[in-house]
Amino acid sequence: MTPKQTATPTPTPTPTPTQPAPPLTLAAKYSAYVTALATDYLGRTQSAQEKATFTNLLQTGTKRGVIAKAFATSDEYRIIRIKAAYTTILGRVAEPAGVSTWLAAMRAGQITTDGIEIALYASQEYFQLHGSTNSGFATSLYKSLLHRAGNSAEYDFWASYAAKKGRTWVVKQFWASAETTGIRVVPMYQKYLGRVPTAAELQQSIVDAPQVGDSGLRQSITAGNEYFLRSIARFGGR
Repeated sequence: MTPKQTATPTPTPTPTPTQPAPPLTLAAKYSAYVTALATDYLGRTQSAQEKATFTNLLQTGTKRGVIAKAFATSDEYRIIRIKAAYTTILGRVAEPAGVSTWLAAMRAGQITTDGIEIALYASQEYFQLHGSTNSGFATSLYKSLLHRAGNSAEYDFWASYAAKKGRTWVVKQFWASAETTGIRVVPMYQKYLGRVPTAAELQQSIVDAPQVGDSGLRQSITAGNEYFLRSIARFGGR
């Protein structure tokens, strides 16, 4: 009788220890931050020269707030915002002459993106798109700016003020309200920080918005430490 052969067990290879990735240099962190700004403001990647310029500025002591402002007030980003306003408010593509006129006014410090949006909501074109009546105009502002319906008494109230004080005055009241400001602020936090604002953050934004505008709120968020750390997590490996 032949004895049963016992298979020799195959030795288990010893895993090679994984070496931790070296910590990012400060230059790499700044580069990730600049990449995040270009992505979030301009919707594109930067050239090597653009990235190097901003990264070097940060390395030599320029504050993040200055860099964030440079993106927020750049012609490229302003044009993006102007074109988006036409699409959202008037439902059409902005004509080149209109973009140029608004951009020139922004460069001269005569108007902000908030002011452009207010002007488009108060425009004759917008008025005609919503029935050419003050009642239709008031009704549309509830849908467009508050994302909800009002009631007939509210529509009549604002329609009467549109007749007495003008459409621009009415739009400004809607724009500056806590409800409308909150509706604009929440997407900013979601885009830049990947979360909704806390109650305290939302309240502070409502307080700050009349002084700094939407552009100032964006700059404040993207200059902050939370955005900086998130940019490293998003783009630090590139």
